[in-house]
Amino acid sequence: MTTNDLTFNDLPQVVARLAGEISTLKNLIEEIRDTSHHPEPDELMTIKQAGEFLHLTVQTLYNKVSKNEIPFMKRGKRLYFSKEQLIDYLKQGSNEMQSDIDREVNEFLSNKKGGAR
Repeated sequence: MTTNDLTFNDLPQVVARLAGEISTLKNLIEEIRDTSHHPEPDELMTIKQAGEFLHLTVQTLYNKVSKNEIPFMKRGKRLYFSKEQLIDYLKQGSNEMQSDIDREVNEFLSNKKGGAR
């Protein structure tokens, strides 16, 4: 039934159908809102788990921790790693690599321009 075919007698059915669709939309919005208010807790990893996740040896991780190159938490003598922070750490590495490449390209071009004179 299109809107052009509607008659006054169809009005109660159309309003009831619209009310049902609105109710369904409200329920979906509430479900989305509920899931967004309760994010999944961050996963904490031991040094061995973090090494497996990053494909690094435990010794390499200890070296990075001692140089504060990688995010970590320490409780007593134990080290813990946040999965979210490790993912952010990996993403920063790709950004830093791109900025290094950009800097090297600029230096190369600057040197080339200076040498061409």
